[in-house]
Amino acid sequence: MFVEDNGALLQEAKKYIASGDVRSAINSLISFTNRPENKFYYNPSLQLQSRYSSFIQEKLRGTLSHQEETLQLNKISNDAITLIDEILKYKSM
Repeated sequence: MFVEDNGALLQEAKKYIASGDVRSAINSLISFTNRPENKFYYNPSLQLQSRYSSFIQEKLRGTLSHQEETLQLNKISNDAITLIDEILKYKSM
């Protein structure tokens, strides 16, 4: 059963992405998927977190052009939204 609290975490994650706060969005997603009833989505959430951490490290090292930085961040954001939508679709069945 889809618990309203869980739905709130996912909606919160989407709002964070919309405002450009990808780190907080991923943290909300991990909080959601770290619950026993949502464990199926935990690994994809951790993969997003890992990709985001790698992105931040590359950005801080200055190894990314502005175009590469934008592209990587957009891919991570898009993948997070796709995962959230997949979870919401599955949980609403």
